[in-house]
Amino acid sequence: MLNIKQLRQLFVEKLESVYDANEINELFAITAEHVLSMSKKDLQLNSTQSVSDENETRFLQISDRLANSEPIQYILGEADFYGMKFYVNSSVLIPRPETEELVELCKKTVNTKDRTIIDIGTGSGCIAISLAKNTQGRVVAVDISSDALEVAQKNAVKNNQKIEFICADILDRQQWGKLPSMDIIVSNPPYIAESEISKMHSNVLQYEPSIALFVKDSDPLLFYENILLLGKEKLKANGSVFFEINPIYSKELVELASNLGYMNVQIVKDLSGKNRFLKCDIC
Repeated sequence: MLNIKQLRQLFVEKLESVYDANEINELFAITAEHVLSMSKKDLQLNSTQSVSDENETRFLQISDRLANSEPIQYILGEADFYGMKFYVNSSVLIPRPETEELVELCKKTVNTKDRTIIDIGTGSGCIAISLAKNTQGRVVAVDISSDALEVAQKNAVKNNQKIEFICADILDRQQWGKLPSMDIIVSNPPYIAESEISKMHSNVLQYEPSIALFVKDSDPLLFYENILLLGKEKLKANGSVFFEINPIYSKELVELASNLGYMNVQIVKDLSGKNRFLKCDIC
């Protein structure tokens, strides 16, 4: 039977060829919280505490999967987002910190009380559920994937939020009739160009759904253009659109939104200083 210090060393030895030391420490802490219900402080204060054979086996199984670059969120089946826990699997993207900033931008910029908010490409439902919890709006979550919507529905129940779900392909304009009139559109659509694939981490390419990530180099603004056109048809007066964007296309997106008649088109930087979000309004 190993103690926590010995288990940590074994964990490090298994993963040191794949992750750097800081990443391994963080992965160990996340795993310990999940398996042992111990915080980082608990681990430091109880390093000689023995670990049961069952929990040792669970640790080693997790480390084996981590050694194959599988994301810890998929292994544990959950991810943190905006102060909540979300169930995730390989049908949905892992929620990321930048997207928390998108939620915050939407929440702070617009008075969402009694307004209809549409989250397009909802995936795990993290945006829709976070906005439902932090506003008094009606929230509708849309995705082309029924598997993703199943995950999002579980998360709505898990976080005790009332969300309306619609399965629709936003690129098929005949399906726009499924959607209600709306005050706010928020979306983190696929925006990584195929030419950028070589720069992506292997754990993303191997495990996260490509349908939620990539667009063709020949039409990198495909989803943005269709969503903006949807907004022209479905947004109520004084409605707004909020996007998470690929920084390399920020100029083109401003031009696209402006050419389509949107007002107050602006790029907002993320906490790392990148052009990460676009906000615009309709008259």
